[in-house]
Amino acid sequence: MSFLKLPDRKETIGVNLTTAGFAILPLLGACFRFNQDQFVSFNIPLIIPVLLMIGVLLVWLVALVLRFLFGSREQALRRQILSRLMVRTMIWAFAIVCCTIPLHMVEERFWVKRDTVLRADPEHPARTRYEWEVIQQMKGEFLEVLAPLEAISR
Repeated sequence: MSFLKLPDRKETIGVNLTTAGFAILPLLGACFRFNQDQFVSFNIPLIIPVLLMIGVLLVWLVALVLRFLFGSREQALRRQILSRLMVRTMIWAFAIVCCTIPLHMVEERFWVKRDTVLRADPEHPARTRYEWEVIQQMKGEFLEVLAPLEAISR
């Protein structure tokens, strides 16, 4: 299929794994939950496939490094140029991410202060106010169902 200028099968695998790596980023963020007390809880059903995909990506990176080190000499110049281009790209991407960390932290503090649903409230002995309201509603419905049984037992 080289006459159509389609990438090699090996390059297609790399593109697919790179796309999967970018798709993992939001899922990785959803794996960890931070409470008001700064405790971390894990979403176990979601974290297992994410860790498996990260493992596949790491295996692919190791395979690329081995291919780079022990590959054919005809492709050495191409690999050298690509690796030099990728180093610059990765340094810039890393610098941009590092520079935006304080902005994300400020944004997080802003939204956590405005959060009324998940805020811990000492008047309501539950994890959140919403949970307390759900418990009270269920308790009322449960007592309503049990009221006829209480009249029978008397």
